[in-house]
Parts: sequence; structure tokens; C-alpha cells
Amino acid sequence: MTSRRRVLGMAVLVLLMISAQAYSQTASISGIVTDESGGVLPGADITVINAATNVTQKLVTNETGAYSVPGLPVGSYRVTAEFTGFQTQTKTDIKLGAVSQLRVNFELAVAARDETIEVSVARENPARVRFICRDDAAGRETD
Repeated sequence: MTSRRRVLGMAVLVLLMISAQAYSQTASISGIVTDESGGVLPGADITVINAATNVTQKLVTNETGAYSVPGLPVGSYRVTAEFTGFQTQTKTDIKLGAVSQLRVNFELAVAARDETIEVSVARENPARVRFICRDDAAGRETD
């Protein structure tokens, strides 16, 4: 029985060491997305890309314009914020160390309207109209 306890104790110790090491090797990125006037942008699309592995995580800001991406492996990242009607903004070379908790905020500018309206006019041939007098239709000659 003592050897079973010893083996079980060692197994628990190994698992705790592995989980502690894994936990200490992760980091998080969080922030808030606002417009130029400081108003929050709920529903903004956030994309986080690990530069070394190209692993991508996508999420959406909450009702206060905030986002959080926990459990990221140590490394370099690129973070992009997008919102309809605003210019997309990307922040690159964001370096995460072990147990880092970086704050990456975005202030998006209103996008310039880039619209093209094309109007073309085509002249249609007029319909031919022939008037028939009632007498002609009845087969009578008119004066």
C-alpha cells in the first residue's frame, strides 16, 4: 500500500509541475477599441496572429468595447482591429513573455467614403404608333 501511495504522490507531483510550467509559459493580450472621440466600439472584430506559427485567434469586442485573449504562448504577435465604417488598424511586433499581460488598445479613425456611382443613359427607339380612325376600322371610306 505504501508503494502505491508513493507512486500516486509522484504522479500528482509531476502533473502539478507540468501544469505550473505550462501556466507560466502563457501570456495574455487585452484592450479596448474606441473611435476618435473616445466612444467604445462594441462588436469590433479582433484578430490575433502568432508571427512564428501563423496560428490565428478571432474574437469580437464586448458591449464596452473590451477584448481579452488569455493563454497565448510566449512569442511575437500581430493584432488587428476592424469595425464597419472605420479604418482597419494593425499593431505588429507585440512581444509576449512568460506571464505577460499586455494591454493593446485601438483608436479607430472613421473611414473615408469610397463610393463610385455610375450612371448610364441609353436612348431607346420610340415605339411606332399608328392611329386608325373608327371608320377605317369598320371598312368605310371617309371624306
